[in-house]
Amino acid sequence: MNYFKYFKITFFSTGAGIITFSIVKGLFDINLSDTSAIGELVLKSICTGVTVGALLGLMNMYFKILPNDIKRKDE
Repeated sequence: MNYFKYFKITFFSTGAGIITFSIVKGLFDINLSDTSAIGELVLKSICTGVTVGALLGLMNMYFKILPNDIKRKDE
């Protein structure tokens, strides 16, 4: 089985959720007439979502591979 599948599923679902949540939550806190604040909010949200999604995706992929490696060593 391709372990990259586990990375993609976790990355996209987590990243999209974090980006959406951060943007919606941030829109309640900032002044909507300030376009630079909105741009900064979107940029921060995308960076946070991509970073956290990549880290969680790599961890998910690693922990799906790890049990198979332990089983192979036991045999």
